[in-house]
Formats: sequence, structure tokens, C-alpha cells
Amino acid sequence: HSGVIVISGLDPGYFVVEETVPPSNFTLSANNRQHAFLRPDGTSIVEVTFSNLPYSSMIITLRCSVTGAPIPNGEFKVTNSGGAVVGTDNGHFWTNLQGEILIPNVVPDSYVVTQVTVPPQYVIQLVQSTQTIRVDPTGRIYRVDFFSDPLSNLLITLRCEVTGQPVQGGEFRITNSAGNVVGSTNGIFFTDLQGEILIPGLGVDSYVVTQLNAPDGFRLGTRRGNKQPNDFYTTPRRDLRLKLHQ
Repeated sequence: HSGVIVISGLDPGYFVVEETVPPSNFTLSANNRQHAFLRPDGTSIVEVTFSNLPYSSMIITLRCSVTGAPIPNGEFKVTNSGGAVVGTDNGHFWTNLQGEILIPNVVPDSYVVTQVTVPPQYVIQLVQSTQTIRVDPTGRIYRVDFFSDPLSNLLITLRCEVTGQPVQGGEFRITNSAGNVVGSTNGIFFTDLQGEILIPGLGVDSYVVTQLNAPDGFRLGTRRGNKQPNDFYTTPRRDLRLKLHQ
């Protein structure tokens, strides 16, 4: 299509030309109503030019807050300033392998973008889980960036303070900064054959690790020197033998 309308055979006089409906994915501009005068000379050609403003696009990105790597399968909900959902899936969109959502032909408005879910190995950053973005009819791409925190693993070790060998059966209790216990066993964990406790999938927080009991043959040790924060040492008990003489 050429974008041109030709109207011939008009009587001389004044005319009002008004654009009432813009093309698909365009908006009406401020000059959608114009006046034209056709002289009674039989040869006059009057040209009236209208301009339309193109819809823009919105891109939503989701990346790891630590590595910057893209995160696929992150779920978002997008609504406009009136609360109406965007798109055909009740306002829900999911990031692709590049950690992106591209929404084309966005009607000019303000939009609220809310992060709904992330893959199991990540947690949502609550402070920026909802963002508002203004999209104007400029034909450009408007960008809103989100970051999610990766879950981490906590490794606790227990070793003999004398030999350095791993100690199995040490009992520990783990709580977070709010005092809530970690895990499904009231926060209680025991070291394995390697003298270790591995707790996966912990979110960003501070954790308190407390050694409650040492296994048989050991007693609770003291943490001193430049040991790592989650390395514990326990002291072996020593038998006292008495020899009685008559």
C-alpha cells in the first residue's frame, strides 16, 4: 500500500479532512483534523498529509544477580495503568533461553511488571519484584531489567582437633537471621561419614550454626585460630586409668 488516498470530482469549496481510525499498531497524532480549500479552477490539487505515531515494544530481562547469566522460565505478569492484563494469557509471560520477554506493539500507557516465579534454583529479589515503566508511541523498545538471587549451599564440617580426621555423628542446629529453623527436622542435622553436613538451596540470609552434641568418645571443642566459619573441631575424650596398690 502506498499510504495515499486520491479523491476526484469534488466541487470547489472548503473541506474538513479528519483521520478517525489509525492503522493497526499506530496512534492518532495531534494533527488528525485538517482543513483544505479546493479552488473553482478545475485544475486545483490539494494535498493533505497526516502522520501516525507507531506503537513501541517492551522487553523484560531476567538475569542472575551474581553471574549476570540469563535466567529462562521466569514468570512475569504485565498490566496497564488501569489494571487490565496484557496479552492473551491473562497477562502472564515467561522468559526465553536468553532470559528475555519481548512484547511487541504495546499501546502507549504506563505498565506494571511483576515477577511471579523463578526457577527452583533462584529466589525473587523482593525489593524490585514489581516495576513500573512508561511506554510512549515512539516505535522504540522500552526495557525493564530484573535480577534474581541464586540459592546457595551450606557446608559444615566436623573434625578431630588432634588428628584432623572427620568425625561422624556430630549434632548441629541451624537457624536463619529471624531465628527460624532450617530444614524439615527442626533445624537438627548430623555429620556423615566424611564429617560433613551439606544443606542445599539456601536463600540470601545470615545463618547461625550451633554444635549441640559431640559423638561418643568426643566432647565439644573450642573454635580458635583462623578456621573457616563453618569448620568445627571436636576434642577426643581421654580415659583415666588408676592402678591401685595394696
